[in-house]
Amino acid sequence: MAFCRGFSALYAGEIVGLVLGNIVDGTVSASVASRGIPAFAGLAVLVAYLFLFTEDDFRKLSVIVDVTSAADAMREAIIANAKLSRRESQVLELALKGRTNERIAQELVVAKSTVDTHLRRIYTKAGVHSRQELIDYGERLVEAHLRQ
Repeated sequence: MAFCRGFSALYAGEIVGLVLGNIVDGTVSASVASRGIPAFAGLAVLVAYLFLFTEDDFRKLSVIVDVTSAADAMREAIIANAKLSRRESQVLELALKGRTNERIAQELVVAKSTVDTHLRRIYTKAGVHSRQELIDYGERLVEAHLRQ
């Protein structure tokens, strides 16, 4: 609701600004029509946004946010529990996003062998042997944290 109020205030401010600017400029007639139409079109989009989206649509959007939050919680849980270094944390984040070792090396501007070494250390610290086991480990950590 705050988001909707913010958009309403934004468009109301634009409309007031257009009208006052044209009054001060002295070109109220033709200029208001040429500048006012886009402002009113934006207002129409805002009204459509407010009244066309249903509560179900907002619930679906919140699920997407929750999934992202869960992934972040899993990453943070692994970092804290396995006591990973800053660089290992960066490698972990990209690995959990499904990046290949080659892609991680490109993004972090390091050699692939460096990424391989970081991943081996992450696996050792977490007590796992593969990425899937690492994901399962993270999920168990988050579930255990939620039960507390």
